Amino acid sequence: MTYKEVEGKIVKIFMEHFKVDGVDIYSTFKEINMDFDDLDFVEILMVIEDQFDIFIDDVIADKWKILKDIIDHVSDRTGVPRIVSRFEIMDI
Repeated sequence: MTYKEVEGKIVKIFMEHFKVDGVDIYSTFKEINMDFDDLDFVEILMVIEDQFDIFIDDVIADKWKILKDIIDHVSDRTGVPRIVSRFEIMDI
């Protein structure tokens, strides 16, 4: 599996849950859906855990602000190398 495949699956989960046509991975959860709440978050995490056969610790999940945070975590947990963005390179 590649990073783009992980991204695609997670984006699809968000799109199906909120019934939207597209999702920017740099969007906050509220930008994806203004009615986003804790129940939505728990439901989405459960789907992601099932889809990728992983456990996501609530303490870690509570720190996530944007969709890319989830994609990066799932990639790390499944052993998929991350794509380094130009912004991450500038931080080094």
